[in-house]
Amino acid sequence: MVGEGTRTSCTEQALDSALTQAEASGGGRIEFNCGQPGSDEVIISIQSQKRIIKPGNYVIGAACDTAKVSLDGGGRTRLFVLGLDHNKGVRADGFSLTLQNLTLQNGFGESFESTKSRTVRDGGCIYVGTLGVLNLESVRVIGCRVGSGAVGGAIAHNTHQTGGAITNGGVVQIWNSYFARNTAGKAGGVLWCGKCQAMFDHTVFFANKQTETLGYDGIGGVAAFFVSPSVTIKKCEFLENESQGDGGALDFRRSLGVRIEDSLFKKNKALGNKVESFPTGGSKHNKGFCWCGGGAIHMRLQTEASMARCTFVENVGKQGGALRLVHTTVMAEDCTFARNEAHDWGTQYGATEGWDVGGNGGAVLHDGTEKGVTWRKCRFENNTAAYRGGGVNAFVFGGESLTVDSSHFCGNRVFPSSLAGGGLNVGGDGALAVKDSIFGGNVVPNSNKEYAQSAGWCSSAETCESSGRTVINTKIPGIAGEVSPGQTCSFKCPVGPESGLRCDAGSQAADAGYCGASPTPKPKPKPHPSPAPSPTSKACIAYCSKTNFKQTKTKSCGKVKNKNECLAGYMQAARFNKGKVTPCA
Repeated sequence: MVGEGTRTSCTEQALDSALTQAEASGGGRIEFNCGQPGSDEVIISIQSQKRIIKPGNYVIGAACDTAKVSLDGGGRTRLFVLGLDHNKGVRADGFSLTLQNLTLQNGFGESFESTKSRTVRDGGCIYVGTLGVLNLESVRVIGCRVGSGAVGGAIAHNTHQTGGAITNGGVVQIWNSYFARNTAGKAGGVLWCGKCQAMFDHTVFFANKQTETLGYDGIGGVAAFFVSPSVTIKKCEFLENESQGDGGALDFRRSLGVRIEDSLFKKNKALGNKVESFPTGGSKHNKGFCWCGGGAIHMRLQTEASMARCTFVENVGKQGGALRLVHTTVMAEDCTFARNEAHDWGTQYGATEGWDVGGNGGAVLHDGTEKGVTWRKCRFENNTAAYRGGGVNAFVFGGESLTVDSSHFCGNRVFPSSLAGGGLNVGGDGALAVKDSIFGGNVVPNSNKEYAQSAGWCSSAETCESSGRTVINTKIPGIAGEVSPGQTCSFKCPVGPESGLRCDAGSQAADAGYCGASPTPKPKPKPHPSPAPSPTSKACIAYCSKTNFKQTKTKSCGKVKNKNECLAGYMQAARFNKGKVTPCA
């Protein structure tokens, strides 16, 4: 126990004493007792990192019926290290740390030496050694960071053993939590996961960033997964996160068993910056430009993933406004992509050739589909690509395949380029099958070819079918007498109050990060629309939809710029309690 029911009894020294006792017992539970529920939050200043060096199961937290507790690193120190020194670095075999109902804030990845002069600068709040297990439940992690060249702004797991000797580097599991404004210099604004198995459930990630390293090495505004054997993400929200290279929210490299469902990705950004000190290389043109992107997600190098009922809105990337998929297998069902943009950022650095410039794949860029990619019952609406493929741009290598089944491509565009494929563009020698789908309102304003407005693989206005290209029960505007660009179908995520519930913050993880938040419902056997929001979420959406934020200024919240900031910030600040709206005064 830490504390005797009063604020003054909850100190760093009391936490140190409790940890010493737990280690002596080979693990145990440490609970904070710092005051009555509803009293002011107790902030405990942490002056030195708490390193657990004896194996065991450790649980540290506060009960829901006591005062809230924050552990604050003051921007100077890391909060926890799990594991002991090993000849390969920090090792946590047999270690498990569970944190519950706490706030971790302002941690910094100060350096410490491990075995064989291995300096650890990763993990701003938590560093977990190889084979360790970390569980976070109803935890808020805010403002943790690591410096230039370091990874895991909030959490770093297994940075030392990522070679062939280790196939599963450990476990990270996060439930009902909230991460905001965490930053990493090189990779993973929140998490760097080296060969670790990961699970995120009912969690919000807001305004986290990968900040310094540019180009191909600057990855994962929220998380970077390296050769992870399994990653599962359910009912999470990724809002306004950013990377300098690939993966505005998530980056996956050589990771199998990736499953993402019932999650929202909104206003994330992958800048794809050129490295000024890297004058050559980077692309086949040898001019130093990275072909980076994936405003929401970047997957590469034999990653295998499936997605269901996910929504991608207003994400921006140099290549692939929402997704950049490089030699990756994907099976997606009932996913919506709306108002994403592939931006030609290369022009500001003097790029003049193709992919150096950027702007391929307004919603999705495919560069190799490996074992095959299928989009089933998906919607690509009102996305924009500066160069090619307003909705999707794909290059399918020989022996690979791309299938579009029962999907919509509506209102997408390519601009300012005149290249074909306002809706879908496909190149390469691989197979394409489009069936039972709808195209309408896709445009390439600077092209006068009617048959090029929707589809970018058709050689003439007569047909889009050829060797390896089949179109079944699908009318393509501008082909075989069909009117071009055709009528735009209704949008699932239009601008305004008619937008579907899945399209707004608060729809998937209301009240994440607080004791007693509703658990995630168990998934149904078949795909289905996301359930209606909770009363709390409904109240938040109603308030944030009708408020004129240009005129809104609050005492405790400062200026509120727009609806999304309201939804992402106010609701997570617990200002919408049990459906009764109580905004900042």
